[in-house]
Amino acid sequence: MGKEEQNVQVMLESFRVIEERDPKREDVQRELALVQPDAEFHWPPALPYGGTFRGATQRSGDTWGSTWTPL
Repeated sequence: MGKEEQNVQVMLESFRVIEERDPKREDVQRELALVQPDAEFHWPPALPYGGTFRGATQRSGDTWGSTWTPL
């Protein structure tokens, strides 16, 4: 498998883990393992979890997960 195909597989697995996420299972750990430690996430300021965040570190307040997991 070439590098491009490997990258595609990682992205597809990332989407699958997020779409099928069960916070009580190992999916949460797999999701964290797929994120580069220095990844930067940019959310529109109007969202409850808006702003720019680096890495998968936990933070206080509203987050994407705390907003969407209950849905």
